Order: sequence, then C-alpha cells, then structure tokens
Amino acid sequence: MGQILVRNLDDGVIAALRRRAQRTGISLEEAARQALAAAVGVSREEALAKFDAVRARIGRIEGDRSSAILRADRDRDG
Repeated sequence: MGQILVRNLDDGVIAALRRRAQRTGISLEEAARQALAAAVGVSREEALAKFDAVRARIGRIEGDRSSAILRADRDRDG
C-alpha cells in the first residue's frame, strides 16, 4: 500500500475528521482513509450507467424472477 502526505489541511477539516473518528471509535488516520476512499469511489450515477450497460449487453433473461421463486418458496413453507 502507498502513502501520501497532505500538507496545509484546514484546521476545521482535521477537527471534523477527529470528531468522526471519535464517534465511530476509529483512529484519525482511518477516518481520513475512509473519507478519501469515499470521495474517489464510483458515484451512484456512474454505477447506474454501468448497470445499464451490462443490462443492454445481456438483454432480457428468460425464466422466473428470483422474487417469484422466493415468494413461492415462502408460500410453500408458510
């Protein structure tokens, strides 16, 4: 894993990260790692676009939907 040094962080940002870390019982460093990871993650819009592309490539899948199978299974056991 790599390392970075971030200089000139606003004191308010550090304080907010410190509060988040204390609230969740993690270190300040872990809170910063989580915030950075969330900031560069795939946005909801990007994820939906990827799902749509996969759906377009696959096309419609024939057969029972999983929800119908689960419902039938629950009705049988119920």
